[in-house]
Amino acid sequence: FDRLLRAFNELPEDPEVRQRLIALAEAREAWEAVTDAFEAASARVEDLDLKLGDHLRMAGWSRESLNDLDRAIAHYRAALEISPENDAALNALEGLFKERGDHAALAEIVEQRGEMAFDLDEKRRRYHQLGALAAEHLGDIPRAVAAYEQALEIDDADAEALTALEALHEGAEDW
Repeated sequence: FDRLLRAFNELPEDPEVRQRLIALAEAREAWEAVTDAFEAASARVEDLDLKLGDHLRMAGWSRESLNDLDRAIAHYRAALEISPENDAALNALEGLFKERGDHAALAEIVEQRGEMAFDLDEKRRRYHQLGALAAEHLGDIPRAVAAYEQALEIDDADAEALTALEALHEGAEDW
């Protein structure tokens, strides 16, 4: 195992070395060592697709085998730096932030997904979700209002958005 770790350190992009190292790590359940090795080699991996896959792989190992959610989140975020629209990373972060109750971080992901969505129903659904998060969990009424207004730009007859805006304005005595 140590020889494979050294070989990987010298040749981090070699597919055979990678495959053998991962297989051996799985057999030995040596996830900490293999994750450490991949992290150390990450800066030397030039192929962006390979680096993206590595961050997603390390995030999975960190989450599932090491039970280190902070480390997993860091790798999912690193994956998004390479590919901002990566569904696997966005889905994982959304789930982790919901699980943790990290509403501020969840709102950022929801907003990003709303801005990225091509499907107008999905975009509108994300703006509703952002409005509810901002109002109910973050206490950020201006952000909630802006989110519901974005939903109305998609569908000006959106009854749910209109009702939410009315309640927000009444709550703030702005109506």
